Amino acid sequence: MLLTTKVKVAKTFDFSLMGASSRSCKYVLNTLMQTFQNKQLAHAVNVRTLDNLITELLLWLLDERVPRMDDGSQLLNALNVLTLMILDNAERTSSFMVIISLLKPLDPSRWPTPPSNESFSTRTSKFSELVVKCLIKLTKVLQNTTYEVDLDRILQSIHVYLQDLGMEEIRGVYLLQLPTIMMHLHFVIHNHNQIVTKPIITSNLAGANDKPLRMVKTVLHELVKLRGTAIKGHLSMVPIDMELQPIILAYIDHNLQTLVAARMLTPTGPVGQTHWGDSMANYLMPATHSADAQLKQELSAIFKKIGDKQTCSIVLYELYRITQLYPHV
Repeated sequence: MLLTTKVKVAKTFDFSLMGASSRSCKYVLNTLMQTFQNKQLAHAVNVRTLDNLITELLLWLLDERVPRMDDGSQLLNALNVLTLMILDNAERTSSFMVIISLLKPLDPSRWPTPPSNESFSTRTSKFSELVVKCLIKLTKVLQNTTYEVDLDRILQSIHVYLQDLGMEEIRGVYLLQLPTIMMHLHFVIHNHNQIVTKPIITSNLAGANDKPLRMVKTVLHELVKLRGTAIKGHLSMVPIDMELQPIILAYIDHNLQTLVAARMLTPTGPVGQTHWGDSMANYLMPATHSADAQLKQELSAIFKKIGDKQTCSIVLYELYRITQLYPHV
């Protein structure tokens, strides 16, 4: 039924753009709203149907012709409300999988016709920004939903995204960010047993096209922060025995190391358990000499690895993460 309704969304909007009343668009959107208000029905929607429906709604939200339709502003509002309702009530794991997959460039055949006056790159950038906003909404409530989702499937989606992107592309993104990072971290000196940095200038060379990658890494960072080392028990759908280690493993290990160094993770529970908790008390404590020493050691290790081609992209990411985890740097 939902697949048929998705087709009707496209048809009714197309008819309205040709001069027909927009009333049928409202009826179709209202039908979908009634469906997704019911969590039991919303959870029954499979990944493929959810993918098709969310894609269709996002494309119509971006279509520059919609505001010119009868009641165009109301239709845009209804499209927005429906999209948010789907993210709230659809099965959470499926939503993550769909949104992460949509971060990749959309097949041109899925765009509505006739083509927009905007360039393909502009449309793609706008679509990516909408998808990132959807992923932000899902990620914001991860702390409350982490035990409701299938982490194995979400980590598989992240793994596929990173592998499809490839190390060369990831390296390119962080090479764009390297001037800013290096200018903040290059001059490290001692001042009364504290690490002091002298920033030279700042610049933001990374464009909007790196937002999807940064958002995926944010999701992974949040998952690691919430589950600690237990996250490694959810890699059943990631081929960790490959000769070339999957990219996701390097980032999981790095996130664990940096979160512990930043005192955002501390061991909890009986001795021998591998679960780690998020300790806000430790996170809010002022930096101590030992924390500064740890930062100095991390920076020294990172600078030693900069010349290694095999670890170049990881090193760039480590530098970026340090600027986030140590704001005083």
